[in-house]
Amino acid sequence: MPSTLGYERARFACPYHTLDPSQECIQPGWENCDGAAGSLSHLKGHFLFKHTETWCCGRCSQTFPTPTKRYEHGLMGCVEMPRPSIIQYMSKAREEQLKAVKNTKSGSAGGDEEMWWRWFRLLLPKIANIDGVLLMESYSPARLCCCCCGCSPAIHDQRCQTRIVRGLLNAVVTLRLKPLKRTG
Repeated sequence: MPSTLGYERARFACPYHTLDPSQECIQPGWENCDGAAGSLSHLKGHFLFKHTETWCCGRCSQTFPTPTKRYEHGLMGCVEMPRPSIIQYMSKAREEQLKAVKNTKSGSAGGDEEMWWRWFRLLLPKIANIDGVLLMESYSPARLCCCCCGCSPAIHDQRCQTRIVRGLLNAVVTLRLKPLKRTG
């Protein structure tokens, strides 16, 4: 299997987002225009922070880094809101299974990719039984960019070209602001 993570700026997609692009759980930003994790440890932290019910407020669905923070939040009182339907939460059993999965060949492109697929199958058991070749043709562990900014090629035109144009405009403005040296 050829590695899809061989590019310098490959970023790991959240499996929930890979399956359902409406899941905007890793938020896009200037340095991370497609919303993806830069490492497996960051992605695992994302699962345990954004996709667990363990430290999630039952009234407003806000997530917290520790049970103590969630408890303190509960004492303050919050406005009850419906749980966001776009974020998928894993069960306590899945959370424990995810914590038990150990990185086995982490660091190598194949090892990281294998680990992502293990997590994908663990977190999405309904599609885990689909043939592995078909899964790999349909889904990818990486968000890749053709211009090394970390975004997927699908949104490259939309976001990256805007960024390139802004960069060119800034360069032109900078050049105009510099005083010209007179010769002679």
